[in-house]
Amino acid sequence: MIDRCEAEGTTNSAEYGRAYGAFQKLHVLRLEHMPDHMLTSIAGLNEEIYGSLLGPEWNMTGSLKEWSVADRLGELDLPVLVTSGRFDEMTSATVRPMVDAIPGALWRIFENSSHMAMMEEPEEYAQVVAAFLGKCLGASSTDQALLQGAHDDATTRRLRPPHPLGLRP
Repeated sequence: MIDRCEAEGTTNSAEYGRAYGAFQKLHVLRLEHMPDHMLTSIAGLNEEIYGSLLGPEWNMTGSLKEWSVADRLGELDLPVLVTSGRFDEMTSATVRPMVDAIPGALWRIFENSSHMAMMEEPEEYAQVVAAFLGKCLGASSTDQALLQGAHDDATTRRLRPPHPLGLRP
């Protein structure tokens, strides 16, 4: 149905809207009510520019379709924390290659979130980011247990031991 609506150019149809809304509630933002700041952000979206750059929501057909810096991720020479949610539209299979390509990257999966963990688990998200920033700044009392929550299970990759500042040796 999604592919058909996009091929027919009927992405403004009620059918497409229902499918889009259902997907968003499962894999993008799992809150009962969208926060006001998100509504404000969405209201300010320039759909013409968005569509030109990306195309319809699910199938990237816009001018950025072939654009990628994936082959340059190994050049990053700074601390990197990648976050995702257990129910994220960006699945572990999608995130893992990016994390693997970044030297010393840490990856934290938020177990009760989809794509917007900062809104779905705000306290834990803030603690994890604060711990990461503390580590970057060399704070010896940073609660490393929060970062150790970066998963090492069957759905994620095993983390390499990071450089003290997350930099390449």
